[in-house]
Formats: sequence, C-alpha cells, structure tokens
Amino acid sequence: MVYFSQSIYLNKIKSMKKVMFGLLAFSLVAFTSCKKNEVLEDTQIPEAIVSYARTNFLGNEISECKIEKDGFKKFYNVNLTSNGVNLRFTEVSEIKEIHSTNELPETVIQPAIFKYVDNNYSSNYITNWVQDSKKKMQTIRLNDGLRLEFDSQGDFQRVVE
Repeated sequence: MVYFSQSIYLNKIKSMKKVMFGLLAFSLVAFTSCKKNEVLEDTQIPEAIVSYARTNFLGNEISECKIEKDGFKKFYNVNLTSNGVNLRFTEVSEIKEIHSTNELPETVIQPAIFKYVDNNYSSNYITNWVQDSKKKMQTIRLNDGLRLEFDSQGDFQRVVE
C-alpha cells in the first residue's frame, strides 16, 4: 500500500514538473517576442514602400523607417519629412494605416469614401485612415476628430464613438 501511494505522489510531481516547464517555455517565448524596434537604413527599406510614399505623398521623402516586431508579427513604421505623415505597412509592404496632421491625398483613399465625406461633411477633410483586414473595415478620422467606419468597398457603415 505504501508503494501505491508513493507512485501516485511521484506521478503528481512529474506532472507538476511538466506544467512548470511548459509555463517556463511559454514565458521565455513571450518575453523574447515582445515588441522590438529596429531602424532601417535607406537601402534596407522595401522598394514597394519607397514607391508608395513617393507616388502618393509628392515632395515628401522617408525620414525614418522602423521595423516593429510585436509578437510574431512584423510591421514597417514610416515617417515622412513633412506634414506629420506616418505610414504603417505589413511585413509584405501592404499599407494598413496612414496618420497625418493635414489632409490625406485622394490617391490613398477609395473614391467612394471621399465622395461620402464630401457629400456629408463638406467642411471637413480626412486626416487618418486605418484598414482592419480581419473585420474587412476601414476607419477614417476627420480633421474635427469624428471617426467614420466603411466596409471594404467604401460603403459607409457607422459613426465610431
């Protein structure tokens, strides 16, 4: 009978060791994959990002490009030389966010969204745009702070509170 209870006790200890090892391994992965930033040299910036900035923000150059690692995801965070413009791209150089202190150019927003803003908020202009691929939605911010949400085709959905 003593042997049987020692066996159960040893099995519990082995199980606890496995759980503790698992938690330690998970903590190590989580700790090493925390958000990290790395500033890129001009020659390291993907050509698609350079081309996007030059095409849509004439007269602006890239002043800084950082790779942001957040867990297992990687983003390019790009600052332009003027107008307080910040661009955020996925690791495959797809634009996800645009933030500016001034009006965004029409070339970066779907025509349907510009038309909606012009028809309904004619005294305002768009300063920020964010694409949420998971929800298949786009959110814009107007210069007065109002946020509007649109679907992936540019159809108005709602005012965001």
